[in-house]
Amino acid sequence: MLSRVLHKYLLCFLALSLLNVTTFSHGKEADTELQTWWKTEKFFQSFENLAERLRTEEAEVASLCSEQEALSFEDRSIFRQHLQRAMTYLQPDRASDMPAEKQFKNFLDELRSALESKFYTKNKDAYHHDACVRLAQNLVFSYYTKNRLHSFIRELFTRTVDFRGWPLMFADPEALIQDYRHQDDSSSVAARFVFLEKLIAALPMIHQRISERSRNIGYSYAKRLQDLYRGGVSWYLFDPAMIGNFPYLKYEIQRSGQEHPLIYIRMPTPTLGSNAASVKLAPEFTAYLHYLKAHQLRHLYINFQDALFPSLKTMRSLRDLRKLFGLEDESGRARLLQNLGQQSELSSVVEVLSLNHNSTFYEQSGNWNRYSTAEAGTFMKQFAENLFREKEGYQVPLSWQEGEDQFFPEIMEILSFVHHVFFNKAPFLDRKSRQIFIDLAHAFISEFAGRGFFSVNQSCKSGIDRAGAANGMTLLLYLAKMAFDSNVSDAEFISTSRFLLPALFGDALITKMRAIKKVRLKRFFRSASLLIRALQENPERSQLFIQRLSAGSLLSP
Repeated sequence: MLSRVLHKYLLCFLALSLLNVTTFSHGKEADTELQTWWKTEKFFQSFENLAERLRTEEAEVASLCSEQEALSFEDRSIFRQHLQRAMTYLQPDRASDMPAEKQFKNFLDELRSALESKFYTKNKDAYHHDACVRLAQNLVFSYYTKNRLHSFIRELFTRTVDFRGWPLMFADPEALIQDYRHQDDSSSVAARFVFLEKLIAALPMIHQRISERSRNIGYSYAKRLQDLYRGGVSWYLFDPAMIGNFPYLKYEIQRSGQEHPLIYIRMPTPTLGSNAASVKLAPEFTAYLHYLKAHQLRHLYINFQDALFPSLKTMRSLRDLRKLFGLEDESGRARLLQNLGQQSELSSVVEVLSLNHNSTFYEQSGNWNRYSTAEAGTFMKQFAENLFREKEGYQVPLSWQEGEDQFFPEIMEILSFVHHVFFNKAPFLDRKSRQIFIDLAHAFISEFAGRGFFSVNQSCKSGIDRAGAANGMTLLLYLAKMAFDSNVSDAEFISTSRFLLPALFGDALITKMRAIKKVRLKRFFRSASLLIRALQENPERSQLFIQRLSAGSLLSP
């Protein structure tokens, strides 16, 4: 036993030596007021959002102790008790000595105990027949789709960045548009793109500001090392929700001809553990899928975790070496999620699209790094091959695999669209251009994949860096489309676009009180800058872009 413990500590030491850990200055004293507000308010506001469901279900809650007495055998009683205790914790006391985070953990622990009980396991498809099952799944549905934290994220971003009176975020929208409008141009479109350009240009400055403040507010050097350990070793029972990383509504896309908007959920990996032999789905996520099943709705899971696990022969980098030691290994979680859409009981509810954001293809490293320029047609063909042949950690949904004759040409059309609109059909692409191409293509492939679903999530391990950048790019696509829409007022456009900065930085702030990782922000910055520039320069290609996104429009957060 002692040797095993020493072995793990030795591996941790090796991990830190290989993980490119940067030393940080201690800076000023901690901003105690902001730190306390952040640590408590994110939980209390989530409780209040979830309590909305509780208030609408009061009659059902009251009936739990009296109805269906004939079925009140021991298994059902245990399920009901856990559910009732979860509902009790859902009404937190701000004056309590118990920290908000502890109250949230108690709520989630009781909810999970109910969802893992023998009665619920046997009756998880009894939504329309059992009031307790219905209440549990309604609560889980709210947990994923009704937790609206936009106002909190805006305030957290504003307090952290602390740019008081910054015109880009606080000036009158009409005045801004007037300032950005060219003297000889009466159209608002050009001025709107100038505003988007200025938002993108501000990203490095904001990243620096958040990085400086986060050292004083909560994301200390010790905390960084703790996070590296929690999510980076295969033997740790990684459970994001229990360390304050829970799902919330990111944004919604209104689709023409559809009753429901497409809901984008911000969430970390919905798995417990990391080891391939023991990792499992979080019970609340499985319950969410069963709610969708009961309502004949569908969910798309877009996975950015790395399913690849190297051998000594195939090892190509230090990252591969770390994986062999059980460090930075996401393959157990990623493979479990990739198989989710192939489970018979859930295959009609969920599909999984894997876009590996750690592969040599995504980074254009390894063999791809040898090419200072690559022939565009060959590159695009390899891109599509990776998707459909499950290379480089890519995997398309099962329906795409079964209908490859239909979906392979669709993907090639998207790649050709990106090549035409954003690269002017350049015959050769350098490494930087290929990286931008991949990020833009991922965004349009994800948009295409989400058509016909009720909800979508784009998630990596923690849902804040790889996923944060991807969610930001999807948001930017619809903001750019909105810029062309004459039915949207300048004031509405500015107000909605201002959410881009809190949305991009907010996930890392609300979860860990730090900035999004610089390497992920840099990729977003390059791709976003090219996207805005390309749409400004060529009206013909702008029309192709608008047509590509014609089926959906962003609802103001």
